[in-house]
Amino acid sequence: MALDSVDLQIPATPSGLRVGFFGDRGSFSNLVAERRFGEDASCRPYPLMGELIEDAKGDRIDCSVIPIENSVGGWVADILDLVLSEEFSEAGLRVLEETRLHIELALVGHCNLDDAQRICSHRYPLRFARQWLHRARPDIEIFEVHNTAEAVEHAANDHHTLALAHRAAAEHRQVPVVLQTLPIDAPNATRFFVVGKKPITAAPPTRTAFCFAASHQPGSLYGILGVIAQHRLNLCRLHSHAVDHHLESYHFFAEVEADAESLEMKNALAEIRPLTSRLEILGAFRVIEI
Repeated sequence: MALDSVDLQIPATPSGLRVGFFGDRGSFSNLVAERRFGEDASCRPYPLMGELIEDAKGDRIDCSVIPIENSVGGWVADILDLVLSEEFSEAGLRVLEETRLHIELALVGHCNLDDAQRICSHRYPLRFARQWLHRARPDIEIFEVHNTAEAVEHAANDHHTLALAHRAAAEHRQVPVVLQTLPIDAPNATRFFVVGKKPITAAPPTRTAFCFAASHQPGSLYGILGVIAQHRLNLCRLHSHAVDHHLESYHFFAEVEADAESLEMKNALAEIRPLTSRLEILGAFRVIEI
């Protein structure tokens, strides 16, 4: 399995899009939404995923930005649950685009690291900075919050608390930046899905995401993957996910480097379908980096 190429030139989208993003203002989802869709877009935060889905179903937003995977913390399980759920498909939602963001973390707050009593952030930034924090302040209290924007809110209200977040979140809440960038030489990137009902760009898709459930018997997964290989399709992502949290029942989330409408992909899916109890295309899209 190998990753496909990433678009460095961002495809054009209609102006004035209504864009939802999961999280609060100043979160990385907010940053992706603004960078991807520009000043003409109306970007709205959704702290609760249920509200985002309801507005998407009711056509009150055109598309939404949701985090799906982080290079340090792995899959965002709750979001993947949603993408694989009947609620997602029944709402008419599809993955329209994958957007990748290199995560730059700053240390923000009203005190310096030596004087701080505690530090907070989302669990993924805390995991990324764990070793550095252990060396710099092994005695500091660490606590986890729902997202980096919430962490900045804590730092804004408590002058003994620092937050790991993006500089934009600190600027939004007028919190001083203590360190512009953490001195950590390691990759940290997050994949975001842009989901919606209608295409947002005329650029042709280069990847297809789908889910399937294989029969519970020896060789069932091997047979499905063999079909993909026989059609010379590049499988670039495969993830097993427990169905409704039952450890003996799994769905597989897969991505293949091909448009869902291509002849090769159609033929492969036609051969795979009899081997599964569920097979559903979740979207055909391009991968871009911002």
